Amino acid sequence: MKTVLVILIFFSFAFSVYAQADNPINARSFPELLLWIARVFLWASVFGLPIGIISAGVLYLTAPGNPNNIVLAKKIILYCAVFFGTMMIIKLLISAFAGGLTFTATAFLCPKNILF
Repeated sequence: MKTVLVILIFFSFAFSVYAQADNPINARSFPELLLWIARVFLWASVFGLPIGIISAGVLYLTAPGNPNNIVLAKKIILYCAVFFGTMMIIKLLISAFAGGLTFTATAFLCPKNILF
């Protein structure tokens, strides 16, 4: 088993010399990389916020008389709001320090290159 693993590792390194990959992020500098990462997390929070709020609402509606589920649903909504606010603040700070501070909502959430 070890010999098979050694052979596979050897061939993977041998063929990786000939393989060339393009940069999928297209970041030319470290601030651009930070902006891309912040943008990805912001979009994840934009899509995750309604899912979290809807799931908390369903949990709240299906928990009549169960105080543990009611408290859990309120915590889910609070944590979703805090996470979304944190991602917005982080994106704003990285944009400000990376040199691309924008004040419009469309430029803040939807720049030219959303993920690419």
